[in-house]
Amino acid sequence: MPHGAQLIFYDKMKILAKHLGCFVDYGQLRGIPVRELRTVMKSPPDFADADAKVSVTDFYAVVQHLSLTLNDPLMGIHVGQCLNLNTLGAIYRISLKATTNQEALHYCQSYLQKTFPNITIHNATAGRTATISVGLPPGHETITRYILETILTVMAREIAIISGEDINVKLSSPHHTRDYPPAWKKGTTFEIKFNQTLLKAAVQDNTRWGLDLLIPEYLALIESMEAQPSFGTTVKLTALRMAKPRLPALETLAGFFNLNTRTFQRRLVAENTTFRQITDNLKRDICNLLILHDRFSITDIASVLGYSEPAAFIHSFKKWHGHPPQKMRDFERVTR
Repeated sequence: MPHGAQLIFYDKMKILAKHLGCFVDYGQLRGIPVRELRTVMKSPPDFADADAKVSVTDFYAVVQHLSLTLNDPLMGIHVGQCLNLNTLGAIYRISLKATTNQEALHYCQSYLQKTFPNITIHNATAGRTATISVGLPPGHETITRYILETILTVMAREIAIISGEDINVKLSSPHHTRDYPPAWKKGTTFEIKFNQTLLKAAVQDNTRWGLDLLIPEYLALIESMEAQPSFGTTVKLTALRMAKPRLPALETLAGFFNLNTRTFQRRLVAENTTFRQITDNLKRDICNLLILHDRFSITDIASVLGYSEPAAFIHSFKKWHGHPPQKMRDFERVTR
């Protein structure tokens, strides 16, 4: 596919504007005003809006403008170094509560794949060494370099912060020169390698984790990127944002929309879904993340999801996955 046609194809995908905001912030630090960067975009987003999206064309146009103006071969690494990780919100906070590096990066990778959809991410494990490779569609070599080197730099910072110990992290780029930081080397792909370790969160008391509250917030961020303008998706996002951590009851959610339960259900049925289907799918998604944490017992997860007893939760889990929850935990333990 010609590069121009390919870019038009990928331009149908929307990227979370927050990712572009990292480059815009760096441009400001280097003396390039935001108004100048907005002039190269067809549809400049509102960077103050956490859910704002930007086209691939506009994203690439800003990175290209920064590249030509700054002439900084290490711009991608510098952007990643300047990024305030707290801007990742729930994704960053939830990763701090993981028990292995692989688990922590699972959240970051899911976030990336949803909010920057034309990025590809591949994982591989050899013994205790994990490798993550990232890529973008071919073409626009310079822009690809800066974007992927930014992502790898952020991942490396994330690993170092959550490990709570010295950890050997190696990064590679096809564009490596002797000017790169010491952790970088020449490689055929953009990738990061690190040793899987047990993280400091593993010895924390369960009552201080707060994962049961963070996970609905995390899922709401992910879901918002795929949300289509419909009543059902609005209900789904509202339910996640109202979770404390249990999902709200039918009456509570209907009242939020100023509807009685019959009208509320009727509007969902008109979109070929029901309140029960929505909550059942959300419970499954929340469960799939909580089940990764051994410190949450089956009874704990059942309670968080609103089941009256563990047996009811186990029954639902079997319906979702075809086997009991302990089997999934045993599998995850072996593959870590």
